[in-house]
Amino acid sequence: MSDVLQGVATLLLGALGLWIGNNYRRHLRTALAAPSAAAHEQLWSLTGIATPDESDVLQDAELRTAAATIRRWYIEGGSGMYLSPESRTLLFTILPNFTAPADEVRPAAVAARMAAADPAGQAEIRSCAVRRQLSLLRTQLKNDMAVHLGRSGFKNLRADERELLRLATIRVPPAARPVDAFRRASRIPSTCTCGTCPG
Repeated sequence: MSDVLQGVATLLLGALGLWIGNNYRRHLRTALAAPSAAAHEQLWSLTGIATPDESDVLQDAELRTAAATIRRWYIEGGSGMYLSPESRTLLFTILPNFTAPADEVRPAAVAARMAAADPAGQAEIRSCAVRRQLSLLRTQLKNDMAVHLGRSGFKNLRADERELLRLATIRVPPAARPVDAFRRASRIPSTCTCGTCPG
């Protein structure tokens, strides 16, 4: 009889432990929701220098300042700890592209375009690539915050964009159709210099 009572007590204690653990995790998630949203909002604002519809070439000084500001955001106030592993990895895959030598820019397709260009062309290609890559980061931030209601917001990705996301270990949904076909169908001329712009 004492063995039965001991077994029942063990089960009850186990169930109580699970309830306390789940309740604590739920409380912690609720407590962290507001600072997490604030950190995501700050990072969103910091990527504003690279609004995709802007056409001005981002200069080296602007890119260096932006990279330093984003790195500072990551450390100060612990903002970086609120990023998902996917957003964190994507951020640190993109940031070196702000200032890296042309042959070290990722993905390799963009580095190849830069290597074949003169210095002015390289600056234009880097600016275009950084704009598009930060747009992908903003999409990932929206995925983290469930803005897309559980669906990935990545659409109409080119091969080099898929490569960048794979470098950041982000699962990329299959393409519905190639972007180049989409662009031809829309008959909108492309002004993209880096080769990573959507149609």
